[in-house]
Amino acid sequence: MQLRALIVDDEYPARAELRHLLSRHKCIEVRGEASNAQEAWELLKAVAYDVVFLDIELPGLAGIDLAEQLKHLPAAPQIVFVTAFDEYAARAFAVPAFDYLLKPVRPSRLQATVQRLWQHIQAQKSEQPAWLTAEKEGRAIPVAADEIVYAFAENDRTFVCTRNDRMMIRLTLEQLWERLPKKSFYRAHRSYIVNVQQIKAIRPYLNGAYLLQMNDRAGSEVPVSRHRVQGLKELFGFGRRSRLRLR
Repeated sequence: MQLRALIVDDEYPARAELRHLLSRHKCIEVRGEASNAQEAWELLKAVAYDVVFLDIELPGLAGIDLAEQLKHLPAAPQIVFVTAFDEYAARAFAVPAFDYLLKPVRPSRLQATVQRLWQHIQAQKSEQPAWLTAEKEGRAIPVAADEIVYAFAENDRTFVCTRNDRMMIRLTLEQLWERLPKKSFYRAHRSYIVNVQQIKAIRPYLNGAYLLQMNDRAGSEVPVSRHRVQGLKELFGFGRRSRLRLR
């Protein structure tokens, strides 16, 4: 299997040089190129890329701003910034970026990045647990990941909810998110994660936000924050004023 890469740079010689350097690595394949953020966004909607090699200074929307949008996609690609300027590094790693390469890109530096990318993505795919351990009434309860309807954080504690039960888990919500398979789970809100297979209905809410009705016994409703709505629309392919019932 090869990593699917997208190169985004407004200068053709820079794209050509990076494409040439990446062609030396059998584990990665350049599947697309874009000269600005809008072109990149259209490609990212059409193809599931593993990594985006992204210039920072682009016409229109800047590379860092595009990266901020990409992290809300259901299956967000890794971001490697490739730029001639080092002053953006702090903001870039806050996105967060996987790596930050300075032009002209040294082959040895790129090789190290590609190797780490390969290891990181393979580890992500292999470490998704089939089971998690939750707690209820002092007992350890094994919970199959695909049985989780949604999870949420409240008062510095994290809870997982199945069709019929709610249990505490000794992970932060961020740690839980890192362990769950991204193809099955969606980060709807900073305090909520949902199983996309367990969404019963979607409806508009206040100020551009949405509510998800979940498929548990209580018919729980989970908020989708406004800045995560685009990822929801991309996931299910619906318009702003749509009401979507899934089951």
